[in-house]
Amino acid sequence: MMLQIRTLASCFAVRYPSIIAVCNMSSSSVNIKFRWGLSPSDPEQNPVLIVGQVAHLNSLTWSDVRCKLEPRVSEEAWRRGLSCVTSSPGDSVELWPRAASIASLPVRCSRHSAPSRSHALAKIVRGTQRATDECIVLVCRKRDVYASAVAIARSFPLYGARTAAAPLAAAGSIPARPSTVTVELQLVKEENKQDGDSEEECLTLDPVLNDSTLSADELNTIQHAADAARLAARITDTPANIMNVDKFIEEACAVAKDLDIAEPLIIRGEELRERGMGGLYGVGKAAACPPALVVLSYTTNAPAQTVAWVGKGIVYDTGGLSIKARVSDTC
Repeated sequence: MMLQIRTLASCFAVRYPSIIAVCNMSSSSVNIKFRWGLSPSDPEQNPVLIVGQVAHLNSLTWSDVRCKLEPRVSEEAWRRGLSCVTSSPGDSVELWPRAASIASLPVRCSRHSAPSRSHALAKIVRGTQRATDECIVLVCRKRDVYASAVAIARSFPLYGARTAAAPLAAAGSIPARPSTVTVELQLVKEENKQDGDSEEECLTLDPVLNDSTLSADELNTIQHAADAARLAARITDTPANIMNVDKFIEEACAVAKDLDIAEPLIIRGEELRERGMGGLYGVGKAAACPPALVVLSYTTNAPAQTVAWVGKGIVYDTGGLSIKARVSDTC
């Protein structure tokens, strides 16, 4: 009987290949680049998403965007799609199937969505991602560029562990597809108070923010901020059994090397207790990897003041060993 079962299983495997769940542990093959102004491209080759607030989208003309849509999308289709998303803020419309889309951000901001509507922007970008080179045209005010750029960057995480169905023979052999997401920034001029703007949004701005151009230094700042946001998200998203203290220290050393600054100061293990850092030492001393305090420092030639940023990289915590109940301290 046992032999018969094995034979049937063998025949079944030949006719119907086994399907297993394959875990993709990273999406680091996606690169994000920022650019000021629009460049010509065919949406059939490079899918494009045009996104912005209603008032900002309405300020666009066909001549502004035709370089991103022709020859697939006509002016009539563009105007029709623009009318749809501006009459219903928060909606999106495909102008060319799976290649060209336009989306509008909500009119009113909330505690979840700042004046830039970055919360809604990230949701839209995540919902329109393609597994190929693509372009995102962000139509916004200069004051909203920084927050919007970081929101887009967070939409393409460097770490992921999603599972996908694949034939057994393909397990472990799924190649990464490197792709580039180009974010092209189309700035609009500051206008008077528009629908949904809060009082804070109508305050007097720095003259630099009233400009509708981006310098090379400003683009570099945006790029660095986006890259840093993705790095911080990767470290945070990576499970503690992978991103343990040893790995965390490696990440800090890599950052120091990339920034060309001095190697970080690392205080670890018994040295923490000796220096009076009993809390950090006590919580982490039971872990397989001893706890550590890592200090990255940057010093200018003539510093006017000293600033210290302190954050926690929790990879092990003994709090769960003493679960609190309603009627007693521990259970």
